[in-house]
Amino acid sequence: FFIWALEGVTGMDALLKSWAYVSGNALGILYRLVGFLLYAIPILLVQGLISIGFVVISLGATGGFTDLFAQISTGVAPTVASIPLFIGTLISEAISTFLVLPLVFAYLYVIYRNVREVKGNVVPRHDLKKKIIGISVVGWVLMPIFIVALIPFFVALSKIPAGF
Repeated sequence: FFIWALEGVTGMDALLKSWAYVSGNALGILYRLVGFLLYAIPILLVQGLISIGFVVISLGATGGFTDLFAQISTGVAPTVASIPLFIGTLISEAISTFLVLPLVFAYLYVIYRNVREVKGNVVPRHDLKKKIIGISVVGWVLMPIFIVALIPFFVALSKIPAGF
């Protein structure tokens, strides 16, 4: 993202330039991202607990999951009981949008800036272009095959009797 936004490089050239920045620094970048994830986990847990708390309040007010989801799925006008669910969703999304997302982008920018300072202005290796395209094509071919291969598993799973 930062290569496109700050350096004006687009498409495959941006991907190749990103590859050039990361090469030789992959473990250092991975360690930083894992460290940031460990820092972000408590914030995400609080966000999840807030959501769960408001869901529990809504369930208590509506009579349980069945009634709440029946209201949602049938398009019944929101009742007073569904207001806590709406408020919980609003608070959870506000935490994501105004707290977590800016922290993520700021931290990724710091990593980008540090790598760019260390490496300088790198020249992308255009010989990797064919490899990247090949890996992408293989991914696009294998993903549908993988999804179709899972269908018998899920069909068999759906035939397991309840209570097993």
